[in-house]
Amino acid sequence: MCFESVLGQTVFGNEGCTGTSVSLAPGFAPLVNQLSDLERQAGCRIDTSQPVLNLPDLAIRQRMEELPVPSPEGGYNCIGWRGPPITLFAARSVQSLPLGRIEPGDFVGMWETPWADWSYIVTHAQSGGPLKTGGWMQGGWDPNEFCAEQAG
Repeated sequence: MCFESVLGQTVFGNEGCTGTSVSLAPGFAPLVNQLSDLERQAGCRIDTSQPVLNLPDLAIRQRMEELPVPSPEGGYNCIGWRGPPITLFAARSVQSLPLGRIEPGDFVGMWETPWADWSYIVTHAQSGGPLKTGGWMQGGWDPNEFCAEQAG
């Protein structure tokens, strides 16, 4: 797919694109409809003529093979991860590119809609600190067991 907007070209590029009129692979129409509904509910107004998209995890999302979908219910933060180190991936597959790890003591945020047994996670080394890493994590966790504190 080729992006026509300045924003699409800046964020994703057009290297190797095949055209602007493409068909979705089977099964993706429900996801596109869900995203469109979320945009309408949130009153999204993105100026696609600008070359900037202000997302704190944009660099991570540009490396993703499967993008997360915002959760309409919001999310939560795990303050002080007490679980084991966990690898975060670029897609919902342990065969995909590893993007980083949740480490003990990290501040872990989950604000996107989980898919099956996978959740999109971002981490910070400290509260309010810069983004450390992010990606898809397989399996869930009990916040009471793995978080020193919770918020959200």
